[in-house]
Formats: sequence, C-alpha cells, structure tokens
Amino acid sequence: MEQGYYTISLPFEAARRDHRGWHGHSFCLRLRSNATAISDHEWLLSEAARVVEPFDYSLLNEQVPDVADPALLSELEQRLRAVGLPLNRLALRSAPDRGAVIDLCDGQRWCWRSFRFEAAHQLPNVPPSHPCHRMHGHGYRVILEAANGEDAEALGQLWQPVAAQLHRSCLNDVLVNPTSERLAEWIWMRLRMYSSGLRRVHVQETEHSGCFFDGFHHTIWKAQRFEAATAHAAARSITGHGYRLRLYLSAPLDPDLGWTLDYADVKAAFAPLRDSLDHHRLDQLHGLAGGDLLSVAKWILNQANAQLPELYRVDVSEDEQRGVIAERDPG
Repeated sequence: MEQGYYTISLPFEAARRDHRGWHGHSFCLRLRSNATAISDHEWLLSEAARVVEPFDYSLLNEQVPDVADPALLSELEQRLRAVGLPLNRLALRSAPDRGAVIDLCDGQRWCWRSFRFEAAHQLPNVPPSHPCHRMHGHGYRVILEAANGEDAEALGQLWQPVAAQLHRSCLNDVLVNPTSERLAEWIWMRLRMYSSGLRRVHVQETEHSGCFFDGFHHTIWKAQRFEAATAHAAARSITGHGYRLRLYLSAPLDPDLGWTLDYADVKAAFAPLRDSLDHHRLDQLHGLAGGDLLSVAKWILNQANAQLPELYRVDVSEDEQRGVIAERDPG
C-alpha cells in the first residue's frame, strides 16, 4: 500500500545550561505528517512556526524544566499537539552529530549520534574491472540509534573502542570483504552486546549513499538531484527548484559480493528517469499534471519500479524546509 507524507524543517537558535554549563545550539525540528491529513506544506509550516517561535533565541531553561534533547522534543510534541497538528514523526537535531526522534505511530523514542572515521578498503569479490576492486579509501560516517534511555553521551562512550579499531585503518584487516553492509553488521555485533537499546546502525562511505542494518534487514539509499520548473498554484505562475532526492531500496544481501545492490548500478538504472525530469517543466510531463512535490515523489516511485523493483521509498525536497515522502511496503 502506497503512503504519502509531508515533511517540514524548522531551524531555531537557543541556549541551554546543563552539567557542562551554558552553551548554544542551532536546533532543527523536523515534522512528518500524513498527506491525507493536510493539503500542503504552508499550513503545516505556519502553525508549527508559531509553536517554535518562543524557543528561538531563548534560554531553554526558562522555557522547559528539562533541557535534554528527549525531554525538549517531548515538550515540543505536546505544544504541537495542543494546536491540532497531525503528526506522524518528530525529530529534533540539537547539533550536527546528535538528536532525538519520536515515532507517533508506534510510540517508539530514540536518540542518535553520528561519528566519522577515515579508512582504506578494497572489495576482493567484485570483478577486477570494478573500481572498488582497487585499494582506495573513504571518510566514513556512522550513525548509531538507541532507545531505552541511551543518550548521545552513552552512544559516544559505546563508540570509542570501535573508533579506536577502525580509524585510520585498512578495513580488510578487520573484515574479509568490507562492504558498507558487512561493516554495518560488524558494528552491530560489536555494540549490541553492550547496548540493549541499539536499534539501527547507519554506514555511509560518501555523502551520496549509505546503508542501514537493524540486526535483521539491510536497506540502502542513494542520493540524486535534478533541476526543474513547475507550476506554482499560489502565485499562479511558474517557479523552479533544485530538487534533492533520496532513493531507498531493500534487497537480500548477496552472500558473495557482500552487498544488497551496487550503488553504481542504482545510479545507472535511475539515470534515464532522472534525465526525463532534469531541466524540464514537471507539470507538463505525462502523468504529472499537477507538478506538485508529492505527485513528483509518487510518480518517481511508480515509474522506477521496472528498473529498480527493490525501490520502496522516495524522499524529495524542493528547499531546506519543504519535503515529501512516498513509500510502499518493501517487497
């Protein structure tokens, strides 16, 4: 079954005092709402902005009794609900490397923290002509998600021994076939015994692709971009955007290659569809009469099915504040 969601992002600046003393943050609150509950972004943005406005350039200790990320997010949830906003998920990023999330559909709450390390690797099982068969390197990013009250500080302590083993290493000394997926599994196995709340491990080799592992299933994503024009109903005119996409795919792990899909193959398979969107007027394309953001995401999800049957979710954003998600149950 296909679902559609509107997402908005609201930045705000604030200071807070905790055990480290006073310090300031560039916060960002992200909301997700089911598309069946609202008609567009603008009402959601305006109503949510009214809730967030008192926090902007404030001292949070004067606003809420507990300024930790999970408690602050809970306070924002209550205030957003009080004005009648339909919410599916809330996420608060308090710094580039940490934040908290609430899934209002199933009640799950968790914190996340990201880390970076530099390492070399080569994939011995790919054909010799494949670029990854050669020894090369990446600036990796790892994101750990944990529930059960495990916060960013706990995740930092959890990560330290793993970082000591991975940073400035050759990953082939750690794993025989160090793909992103195998690395995510290895990190999961190392950390799960010390963290009952660990819920997911993300591994990114680049800013344009990454994978998730939750102890059972692998998911990968690939970022894309295109430039296009479309009708603007409010202004009764034509406007344009630099659209950003993220394609999510789910497939079984290949036991020999050690990955679900090759990121390069995903990019190549999607290229014709991307080219049909890039530097075009979207509302004049077949099947895209509206040209609105949610229609674009759903159109991509359905049009890409032949080339990428593993695709189950498409995220599209037109600017830093407005985005959509179109998804269906993974096959």
